[in-house]
Amino acid sequence: MIGASPRYLDDEGYRGGFAEADLKALYQEVSLRYSEWADAFAPAAMGNADKPQLARHFAETMKSIPADRALTVLCSIFQSDHRADVSTLDIPTLVIQSQDDPAVPLEVAEYLHQHIKGSRLALINATGHLPHVSAPYEVVAAMSEFIDGQAPSPKPMSTGLSGWRSN
Repeated sequence: MIGASPRYLDDEGYRGGFAEADLKALYQEVSLRYSEWADAFAPAAMGNADKPQLARHFAETMKSIPADRALTVLCSIFQSDHRADVSTLDIPTLVIQSQDDPAVPLEVAEYLHQHIKGSRLALINATGHLPHVSAPYEVVAAMSEFIDGQAPSPKPMSTGLSGWRSN
């Protein structure tokens, strides 16, 4: 999970990162001034002011999606609540979190880590909500470390066919 959130909307006892008023304003901005919103949102989401080309590319990518479809996706993302679902996960899970993510506060990553059995939280040296774009080596390093730690120990190979079955 990279910059993941089970719920972006703040709730009693839970900080998701957005208040209801924030989301209403975002939806209105997307509905009325999609292109301008994308141009403003991209640098905030991307972070990394020293790499403005990343934000420009992200803005152009968003603007290639029709505004009504983007609004549908945004509403789907921001209105979802999967907090009850995360505690049902029972597989090794890596939660990767940027040090400064404008969309997902560190508390959300900690929430995921606390509620997903056997998860590992990797706070990486990156900023923005899209570290797989802005800091891919940090993301790959965290993933590699996680995968190496999850790899089963090699089992001795059998030289005979006992126990071998063909389906």
